[in-house]
Amino acid sequence: MDDCLTFACAEERSHDAFMRVLRLFESLPNKISLVMEDWYREARDSVSEYQASKAAAEEKLKEADRAPIREALDAELKALSAAASKGWAELIKHCYSKHPPLNEANRLAPDTVFDADHGKELLKRAILAYHPDKQGASGVELSWKVLAEEITKQLTDKYEYFK
Repeated sequence: MDDCLTFACAEERSHDAFMRVLRLFESLPNKISLVMEDWYREARDSVSEYQASKAAAEEKLKEADRAPIREALDAELKALSAAASKGWAELIKHCYSKHPPLNEANRLAPDTVFDADHGKELLKRAILAYHPDKQGASGVELSWKVLAEEITKQLTDKYEYFK
């Protein structure tokens, strides 16, 4: 068997063992005195490090898949940034006119009022309409999901001003 595969398998098994130890520990009724034990801190820290490294590796793979798509969408992303620089109302108008949400129920009504009183609600609706998790199942193209991610980032940035 390949050494790399053996190491990955052993690493996975050790992570599982640490998780079982921590779950068992969490189920104990009097765990306060044990929290300071070296074995517990080592197990907790090892699990945290493992989870962080796994998340970083997954994020790196995700970014590698999305890099060519972002490159292909470069003109659209620049137009999105330009609209965002003009303010939240222009950003929302741009998103809904150039990239309408897939779900027709999430589209703007023709009589939508773009004033400060409605800004926070409009941004919230738009964030929900374009959120990557709301873009449907596997039938949606990855390029649309990447665009929806970028739109959501811009909208969320504008939403922060209203908090």
